[in-house]
Amino acid sequence: MIPILPSTKLLCVNVHHLQATSCPRYYFWYWVLNMVPKGLNMNFWWGTVLGEGVEILLETKSLKKALAAMDVAHKEEIKNQLLDAQITEELDFQLEMLKRIVTVWYKVRKEYIESVEITVRESKFSVELKQSPVIFNGALDAEGKAERVPTMFEIKSASSMSLNNDYFAHLAFDKQINGYRAAIEQKSGIGYGKCHYLVFRKPMIQVKQSETPDEFLDRLTGDLEKRADWYYIKFIHTFGKRATADVLNDIEGITFDLYAKYGYLTTDQLMDPVNWPRNDRQCFNYGTCPYFRLCSDCRKYALYARCFRQRDLRYPLELREVDKTRALSGPKLMIKRKED
Repeated sequence: MIPILPSTKLLCVNVHHLQATSCPRYYFWYWVLNMVPKGLNMNFWWGTVLGEGVEILLETKSLKKALAAMDVAHKEEIKNQLLDAQITEELDFQLEMLKRIVTVWYKVRKEYIESVEITVRESKFSVELKQSPVIFNGALDAEGKAERVPTMFEIKSASSMSLNNDYFAHLAFDKQINGYRAAIEQKSGIGYGKCHYLVFRKPMIQVKQSETPDEFLDRLTGDLEKRADWYYIKFIHTFGKRATADVLNDIEGITFDLYAKYGYLTTDQLMDPVNWPRNDRQCFNYGTCPYFRLCSDCRKYALYARCFRQRDLRYPLELREVDKTRALSGPKLMIKRKED
């Protein structure tokens, strides 16, 4: 078993890092212990493959290239996964669903797609925060122009449950687009006034008992075309100077509190889940939290290590945060402890 290496320093943060602080115990499992459930994260897979297809389509205006890019993204996401034949078959089917979603979007939104000019995809940035010696990292989906107006682009997939009347209202406080806007302006001097927030609603229709996969895909295609305005949503967010500054202050403040906690606690205390309180309102927000069982008996979390794997470390600074002397492997923690 490959050991899981915890992060006992805080050198960098990103938006997902900060969002996880809504439940300190979740933050502990994911960002301190770096434990994620084994197996493929379907929501992440869906968003990654869809996003790749949409970005390539906006950039190249070629549906053929977009669909090919989705194949590549799919293979990249599953290359390190141990998948049985049933899961592989289901993923192939889901991939075809995603391709239908992108194909119909190109058909019904071609005029908009043609009006977009993408100048940078996966625009990465790293900027220094002011209140603590921590780097704020991120990657915007795309930068470019829409109808010749400089614009940021963010691509999302959403369920019907999450896509309610308040979904877009929160963008004024959203750490992702506002934080990215502030970081890009600090990095390149470009102050974007708008963000095209492109949301793709996940289909709710299901395969009927008597349907073949091809029959379902044809029925899905018809539904996508008939209810295009329901499935494909473009929301143009206008940035407010004060709102962006306030969100940047939120990022600074949350990071400062985290950095102070990392500095105040000893490493043993940092590695103790008891010092990261639970937020019970987060346990069942979008299904059951993957760490719910660990929280039920948090002092014996090492017993469940075989059900988890190492979180992917996506930024160079994250590699400097890990402590190899405290690797979690199997039913016990391999750590240096002080003598009683």
